[in-house]
Amino acid sequence: MPLATFAGAKTCSYALTGPFNVFRLASNLTQFSIRKGIFRNNKFKYLNLSKVKDMSERKLPRFIMCFCTGECPGFAKLDLWKLINFVRNELDVEYAIIHPQLCVTDGDNFFRDYLKETDKNKIYIIGGCDPRMQRKMFKDAFAEKGLDFDKQVISLDLRNMETAEAMKKVEEAVSKVVGA
Repeated sequence: MPLATFAGAKTCSYALTGPFNVFRLASNLTQFSIRKGIFRNNKFKYLNLSKVKDMSERKLPRFIMCFCTGECPGFAKLDLWKLINFVRNELDVEYAIIHPQLCVTDGDNFFRDYLKETDKNKIYIIGGCDPRMQRKMFKDAFAEKGLDFDKQVISLDLRNMETAEAMKKVEEAVSKVVGA
């Protein structure tokens, strides 16, 4: 069988048979919807089609990673770039962002610029420190934009984790949001 070429000359070495659709996501990934599953990054995953009727109906979360200046000993075992590239390339997120320290003034400024009053249905997964600290530090910025931190934010404590463990924790949070 001939190889299929998609997404700017990337070659798919898998034989695609039967009906399929090609579509693009905000993260510039190409996915192949094949009957009851999805082919993405050389992996085939079955989807529960009763939960996902149409990709346009899926609510993709936004991932924000706070890396605590990069010098926090709590993140010493975490390979930030491996984690962030896993999230943006392998998981169903709208996009992934890294911020060096969300709990200081420029973090407040970031949230004021980034959050929009129209984002009431958006879900934010924030990786970083203790979820109680995240709530204390970020809830006011969400409230200023009319957003509900408790309903729209999933705070993940990723400190003192190996990269693979952090990847799994983020993947579980994303799966809960998208229902996959």
